[in-house]
Amino acid sequence: MTALLPTPARSTAELAARSLEIILDGQAPSGAFIAGPTFGQYRYAWLRDGAFIAEALDLVGRTDAAARFHDWVASLMVAASDGIERSIAAAAAGGSPAPEDYLHCRYAADGSVGPDDWPTFQLDGPGIWLWSLAEHARRGGTVTSAHRAAADLAARYLTALWDHPSYDAWEESPEHVHTSTVAGILVGLRAARELLGSDTPPEVGVAEAGIVERLAAHEGTYTKWDGNDAVDAPSPENIRITQNCDTHDTVTVGITAPSIRARPGRSRA
Repeated sequence: MTALLPTPARSTAELAARSLEIILDGQAPSGAFIAGPTFGQYRYAWLRDGAFIAEALDLVGRTDAAARFHDWVASLMVAASDGIERSIAAAAAGGSPAPEDYLHCRYAADGSVGPDDWPTFQLDGPGIWLWSLAEHARRGGTVTSAHRAAADLAARYLTALWDHPSYDAWEESPEHVHTSTVAGILVGLRAARELLGSDTPPEVGVAEAGIVERLAAHEGTYTKWDGNDAVDAPSPENIRITQNCDTHDTVTVGITAPSIRARPGRSRA
């Protein structure tokens, strides 16, 4: 991929405008954002990627396009509600959810689940989506009854599963509970409180407290997982949003999705 960088002949504003054009042109009629339309494995929409893109769209005033993405997520979550409830029940019984029940990290544009030849069990996506939906509401977007129903499902799902091992944002190391993942879940549960108000499930507070305790044990040094001394890019970004640090500007629309994916030989943008 050729990077779009400012040059004497190309201003930051021009780059932002072009980035916005590309994002809007690439949004599927369903509202999904396909990660890589010309590459087979990436012809799907990731909850995590799309949530950041939707936030960027809200930041530049395109709440209409962001709303279409949130509508798409809400529809697929409501459609998956039976599996979500079984996943919650499995966790309550001390087990793990079945692949046919848990929320997948990626979906086809029509909301169907993609092939199973992928590390699909990732928990940060629903959390970051909740955060993005709350940001959408703060910037003038409408939260519909379908959004609230999906938010309730996502909040209860994450409350039940936050401390379960899963794949990280790089879709690796499924045997660990990742710092970036629990940070993404925490910000999602906090957002769920805003979205659901007095209807917030009481168990959300218990999960929040558990995550805060786990993150506090890091004492400001956020490694990939407990007992590991390596760090990676998603952890600081997810920690940033848990702390309500707003460092965005209009360039965000051009860099948000690639920033979470940037890795040598692994970019999806």
